[in-house]
Amino acid sequence: MSAKVSVILLNYNYSRYLDQSLGSLLKQRRPPDELIIIDDVSADDSVAKITRMIAGVPYARLVRNERNAGCNSNMNKGLAMATGDVILFAASDDVFYDRLIEVGTELLEQYPRAPLFSGVSNIIDAGGNKTGYLPFIAPRGGYVAPQMVLSQLERHDSWFMGNTTIYRRSALLAAGGFDEPLDSFADGFMCRLLSLQYGACYAPEVVGEWRRLPEGMASLGAERVAKDTSFADNVARKMAARSDVFTSRYIRRWKGRYIFGAILFTHAKNGASKGTLAKLFNLIYVLWMFVRLRPWDVPSLLTRPFIRTYSTCNTAEVASA
Repeated sequence: MSAKVSVILLNYNYSRYLDQSLGSLLKQRRPPDELIIIDDVSADDSVAKITRMIAGVPYARLVRNERNAGCNSNMNKGLAMATGDVILFAASDDVFYDRLIEVGTELLEQYPRAPLFSGVSNIIDAGGNKTGYLPFIAPRGGYVAPQMVLSQLERHDSWFMGNTTIYRRSALLAAGGFDEPLDSFADGFMCRLLSLQYGACYAPEVVGEWRRLPEGMASLGAERVAKDTSFADNVARKMAARSDVFTSRYIRRWKGRYIFGAILFTHAKNGASKGTLAKLFNLIYVLWMFVRLRPWDVPSLLTRPFIRTYSTCNTAEVASA
């Protein structure tokens, strides 16, 4: 029997992207059974546009917050409202390729133990131009067992993309929902927690586009972590509190990689328009921080540079570890 699919679309003042985000959800080859759109008190014409777009769509409904609640609170609100067996949490500035739900649900039905599915995502800018993808080494497609998840995370860390992750609702509820104070890492923490316990499904197929904006949660979070590591310290403590799931080795490696990633992103963003000498000093600083924060990953520099020119994702490039 086919799983019932719920999609929770979160929107706040992103009317300009709804044609692409909501539009792509309405064009899925495997349509959702339930589409809940939560508007977080938008000040633009989002509500009017959403109302027009879902007119005549029987499985779609709009929920309007009375007060601005924020992303993670709305994700938990959507989780409580959803009735599907599996859930996709969608941001209203992203794009979802028409095979996303189809591919995800097929794998989750094939592997009922898996609590989540994820696929590959391109990165786009404000104008919708493809700017690349987050480089990572991914496991082979299909089901990834918990022990293999741990090995993958310790060696290369995560391949999860929030915009292409489909969760089994029962697993989310059993885990207590998303940890709201974890801000932009709430879904990353949940993916790691669930996959280390039960494994995960993965498809080496590009099934979405993540719009990375300067004012987005991920960008602002990276800038914050680059200046103050207390957030990373807090996440590490939460991982340590689940020592039945997270190993001390992985926690140490995650923290170093996470802080370094924030530094790399911030320096790349701030140094884009600087002169040659400034860029050279910037590169030396980043290299030093890599050695300081990720000494165990130094050998990987011989086979895969951590600084690379982003290009549109080639599925084969991320297909296997």
